[in-house]
Formats: sequence, structure tokens, C-alpha cells
Amino acid sequence: MKKTAFLIIALLLAGTAFSHETAENNEEDLPESDAVLAFIYNNPPTNYLIVGFFGTIALIILSIVLKPKQDGTKKIIFAFIVAFIGIPSAYLAFSTVYENIVSETGGPVHWHADYEILVCGEPLELLESEGIENKVGSAEVHGHNDYRIHIEGTLLSEREASLGNFFRQIGGEMTETSLTVPLKDKTIGHWDNDMECPDGKQGKWKMVVNGTETEFNPEYVIAPYSTVPPGDYIEMVFE
Repeated sequence: MKKTAFLIIALLLAGTAFSHETAENNEEDLPESDAVLAFIYNNPPTNYLIVGFFGTIALIILSIVLKPKQDGTKKIIFAFIVAFIGIPSAYLAFSTVYENIVSETGGPVHWHADYEILVCGEPLELLESEGIENKVGSAEVHGHNDYRIHIEGTLLSEREASLGNFFRQIGGEMTETSLTVPLKDKTIGHWDNDMECPDGKQGKWKMVVNGTETEFNPEYVIAPYSTVPPGDYIEMVFE
């Protein structure tokens, strides 16, 4: 009995700990004064789904081990199982609908933009994705070793589809005068305007979008297309 109780507690604690690790907050993109959305982002539905899953497993184990004969006990266990499954599922459904209603994109999007980074005439090789997820970045904003910006999911603000946010999500930073990126060899590359290239010349960042030169702008939001073209092809050049 003690071993069973310990196992149940361990399962619940594991669910709580794992759900805590999966929480993602993007408070800077939340609409101001939206308390409901703030609650959702501080309490992601996945947290409750994970706790509900482990709680359900724990109750099933408990019912198998104890083999309750009284109908009252069976009903209580069944009621808790329904609660562990039903409440997180209802919260997930509500949060999904609410986010779709208040998001600037009106629901999930699937946008792509191809890009290339040249520094002093040489193309940069960025950090490659590893593991089961096979991506570098967040669930909504990431890359897949293909030099393509992937925007997938519901965007509360279109700023989430900006170049600056993309590089921030993959572990770098883009400003109006500099670029910092994680490289394939797992080092960090950083280039500021007026830094020297190997030939001794001072370089400056410029950006070319679909063949047209434009300002080096971290606030640039990629075109809302799933294929390229008509999606953007962005060249970022330091020379």
C-alpha cells in the first residue's frame, strides 16, 4: 500500500514538474489589459493536460491495486478521472477559441520566408536542429536547417513574425546596426556596422527583400504566404 501511494505521488509530482518545464510566456506580445489572455499565457493548457494525464494514470493504478468493491468508492474514483480529463480538455478548448478571437491573425497561420546571410562575401552556416523536434526556436517561430523562417500557429501580434523575433527565438539578436546568430559549430557570431572584414574594409549591414534593397530592419514582418515565392526571399549582407 505504501509503495502504491508513493508511486501515485511520484506520478503527480512528475506531471507537475514536467508541465512547469513546458510553460512558455510571451508577455511582450500580449494585448494590454487583457487579463484572460495573461492568465492563459501564465497558465498554459498543456500544463493542465500533463497533470491530468499523470493524475488519470495514478487513479487507474490505484483502482487496480485497491480493487474497490463499494459502489461509492468506485464512483469517487471515476469522478476524479472524469475531472482530470474533462477540466484540462475544456480549458484547452476555451483557450484555443479565445486566442483565435483576440489574435491579430484571426487564428493559426503557416507562413514561410527564405533567407541568406552573407558576411564579408561568405555565407553563414547557422546552428542545426537536433533531437525529435528537429527545430531551432519556438513552436510558433523556428527553423529546420533549411534557411527558411517558419511561422506556424496563432500569432497574438504580427510582431511575432518579424525578423527580430525570429533571430531572438533561435538564440540570436538583430538590431538596426548589428546581427548576432548561433553558428553551426555552436559558437555565437556577432557583427556590428563598421567592423572590419578580412580585407581590412569596414562592413555595414544591408538587406535585400525580393530583389529590392531596403533598410536593415528588425521590425520587418515577413509576407503572409506559405510558399516562396510569393513569400519573401531575404538577403542579409554585411560588406
